[in-house]
Formats: sequence, structure tokens, C-alpha cells
Amino acid sequence: MHKLRHIAIASSLALLSGCGESTISEPTGDFSVRVLNGSPVAVTNVRVRVSEQDEFSVARLEHGDMSERFNTRAMHTNPAVTLTVEGQTLAAIPVEGFSGFNPPLSRGAYVVTVTVTGSPRRLDVSVSQPVED
Repeated sequence: MHKLRHIAIASSLALLSGCGESTISEPTGDFSVRVLNGSPVAVTNVRVRVSEQDEFSVARLEHGDMSERFNTRAMHTNPAVTLTVEGQTLAAIPVEGFSGFNPPLSRGAYVVTVTVTGSPRRLDVSVSQPVED
């Protein structure tokens, strides 16, 4: 089971990195997205893909830091996220991609919270709407 999970994560990472430089742009749209580091440690190389057409990256977030706003054309319930913590790359990739059980959200402002926990380390990702925008 773990072997299949590792293969799925490696395949997803390859997919994200293959889409890399050419798909990262300054999208415009009706969605405002920020990233919050809920981890007890700093994270780097944070790549967030919120839809098939929208991806952005954040170089570094210290514990409790929130990124600048990124405008996107779409936003799904479960974004795909990769990041590095203390030299280790972690990923949270929705199995269903951006269809099926990962529906699009309505227009608005959202916060993607990334939290690295456990030993071995695990990346948890949640999406919420801020109380104040």
C-alpha cells in the first residue's frame, strides 16, 4: 500500500514539475488566494496549483506567515501543493485532480493553510475563507 502511495506521489510530483516554468504565470481572475504556514517550522519552494490553469509559488514562509495575494481564474476544494521543509520535499496532491470529487469553489477570497506535522513528516492542506478580506 505504501509503495502504491509513493508511486502516486512521485507521479504527481513529476506532473507538477513537468508543468513547471511554462505554466507559472501571473494569473488574473475573480479569486484571491493567500497561503498561510501553519507549521512549527519554515517552509520553502511552496508551489500551489488551485486549478488546471492556475498555479503560483511562494519562495519562503516562516511559521505563522501569510503570503501576498495571488489572483486566479478558478479555485478547487483541494489544491495540489508541494513544498520543502529542512531539505525534504513533501506533497499533497488530490487523487482526483481537478474533477470529480474536487469541485470548483465560488468566486471570492481564500486562504490555503499548509501544515507539516508528524514523524515521518506529513503535509496537510486546508482551504478556508478569511473572516476579513
